[in-house]
Amino acid sequence: MTYEQAIFWIDSRQWSGTGKGIVRSAKLLALLGNPHKKLKFIHVAGTNGKGSVSACLSKILTVAGYRTGLYVSPHLVRFNDRIMYNGEEIGDRDFARIAGQVREAAEKMEDAPTVFEIMTAMGMLYFLEKACDVVVLEVGMGGRLDSTNVIDAPELSVITSIGLDHTKELGDTLEKIAFEKGGIIKEGCPVVIDGSNKAVLPVLEDICRTKNAPLTVSRPEKIVRRALGFGREMFSYGGSKMRQSWWRQCASCRKRAGIFLQGMRGQGWSRYTGRDVLKSSIKSRYLFWTAPTIRTACAPRRKASAAIFRIRKCVS
Repeated sequence: MTYEQAIFWIDSRQWSGTGKGIVRSAKLLALLGNPHKKLKFIHVAGTNGKGSVSACLSKILTVAGYRTGLYVSPHLVRFNDRIMYNGEEIGDRDFARIAGQVREAAEKMEDAPTVFEIMTAMGMLYFLEKACDVVVLEVGMGGRLDSTNVIDAPELSVITSIGLDHTKELGDTLEKIAFEKGGIIKEGCPVVIDGSNKAVLPVLEDICRTKNAPLTVSRPEKIVRRALGFGREMFSYGGSKMRQSWWRQCASCRKRAGIFLQGMRGQGWSRYTGRDVLKSSIKSRYLFWTAPTIRTACAPRRKASAAIFRIRKCVS
């Protein structure tokens, strides 16, 4: 199968299916040897910010020396955008080869998998081939019944800010949507939640108690601005001094920095310590710049012209 044939086949599949995508994904991955069961994950859900947080975590882990996979959706330019290893998208040859493997398995299924389910399976195979130490896995929609939730307990579950989205599928209240997104919380799995979710925090806390999942809630009030200048800002979060540079500031950048910093502390990722130098470049999925910046979604500014910022640890 050539790359063009692979794209044609994937693009001709159904974009949405009936029933639970997680069930089809489980069947498809089983036919492929369950590659996801041999990987470690950080699972990220939420309404706003999950793309940015996923990209931040991926960059942090890559800089820290971990072989890091990143799975996001939707793609911006082409399907390859969804599957990345150490900041580089999957190559055309690997894409075509793995698509061929997934196609063979998919054609054995009575209930054909959707595009998202196919891409999820492809990502799992690719990340296993690359022997990833960890995969940052962004939820497609919701969480509880999402195809990505086929994984076992991840190293960490992250839930960013929650709002009214996909109300037809997830529910028409914040509480119902929070319950669906909280479905990524697994038994005994550490969880980090955006502290701005005050209205639905009881729902998520209840799920954590039921699952015996250690919970960390970020505290936006602990973010203290230290200095502000043209194109840059210095602030501290929980005693950690940070420097953030941007072109046009995304208002939630500091909050997200707090989320992922708390998420990585104390979870056994020893290479990321209080003295490590953190370099993470985040940019809008609607812009293109050269390495070492990486493309990501910045939900609050998706339709704005630019949301580029750089977060670096200031070593004092």
